[in-house]
Amino acid sequence: MRKGEPNPNYEPPKLGPRDLQILELISGNWTNAEIAEEFNLSPNHITNLLSIIYKKFGVQNRQEAKEKYIKLYPKK
Repeated sequence: MRKGEPNPNYEPPKLGPRDLQILELISGNWTNAEIAEEFNLSPNHITNLLSIIYKKFGVQNRQEAKEKYIKLYPKK
């Protein structure tokens, strides 16, 4: 495999429907409080969910998650 070529063995992270919904919202610049209100959860619960999503997604923070989500799941 040459540098810059896609890895044929790459598998996208295993994310559930709720994970993808939350990533979609953070890619739209929603705050944790806004996401919490949308799902009728506490902002602290959203913070915890995001920590789990970051681990699944292999990123360190919100910006990296947003960038990776947009790259892997472009809007159609």
